[in-house]
Amino acid sequence: MKTNGEMNHGGKLKPEFRDAWARYYVRFIQEYAKEGIDIWGLTVQNEPESPQTWDSCVWTGAEERDFVRDYLGPTLERAGLGHVKLMIWDHNRDRIFERGKTVLDDPRAARYVWGTSYHWYTGDMFNNVRQLHEAYPDKHLLFTEGCVVKGPHFGEWQLGETYGHSMVGDLNAWRSAGSIGTCC
Repeated sequence: MKTNGEMNHGGKLKPEFRDAWARYYVRFIQEYAKEGIDIWGLTVQNEPESPQTWDSCVWTGAEERDFVRDYLGPTLERAGLGHVKLMIWDHNRDRIFERGKTVLDDPRAARYVWGTSYHWYTGDMFNNVRQLHEAYPDKHLLFTEGCVVKGPHFGEWQLGETYGHSMVGDLNAWRSAGSIGTCC
């Protein structure tokens, strides 16, 4: 289904498989529900600009916008899953504003998007989070990933300070925009 012919190492979803991929999300959510596990939200792709050595798929902002607008959003809605909170980006703060803008400036795509999720790996850049919130105050922001590698880190105070710095920075960015972020 991808241009590189494998699950790993990036590659792009071939356009002819966008409908099937959207239906796969629906089936995934439905199968979990059968087991008593309700899925409250999902992202289009974890780290969509990173061709990882593990499962990954590269998406441009325009590709993500088009997939949400033309396939994933409508497919979720038709399946009665319009309540599932759909998030875009799910990557670092450095490009959160420009990536969010690409999708959220399209009203037909934005109607399906609950919010933007993000990671912390490229530095603080809290102003980018604030800028996105100010531009799209009706959309939510959700921090979805941040870890300190090369552990274990048991008993290391600096690890707590790292997490605290990130969370306080995001909180301050939201406060300066006149709103505290919300979830779910």
